Amino acid sequence: MPEIAIILVGCGRYDGTNVFEATATAVAVEKHGYEPKFYSFDMVQKSVIDHLTASEVQEERNMLAESWRLAVGCVKDVKELEVESVAGVVIPGGQGIIRNMTTIEELQVDENMKALLEKIHANSVPLGLTSHSAIL
Repeated sequence: MPEIAIILVGCGRYDGTNVFEATATAVAVEKHGYEPKFYSFDMVQKSVIDHLTASEVQEERNMLAESWRLAVGCVKDVKELEVESVAGVVIPGGQGIIRNMTTIEELQVDENMKALLEKIHANSVPLGLTSHSAIL
């Protein structure tokens, strides 16, 4: 079964990947005959938000570890993604894309995300972006 890589940046709409968007993406990928494979960045989040109060808290969380909450333990480091071997890549939204993968003030894309996007483009792999990820 051909695979679609789904790129996560943590778990939670305020500081990670939006759970609804990631879930809907995985269901749609399977519905169309592809196998979803989850990947994330092994990086510390730039900010952590308490989802109950929507305020920033002073703690450290890793995007890869947080993504495991969303994809139930089957998330690989994005460095393991062989872009040329997948049928496509989808990056669901959530404010974590903006908080963790850009500089909010200048909207510059993080170097790790930029390298991934360049690799996707260089291999002519179809790329899907939803919600906040469209800013990339």
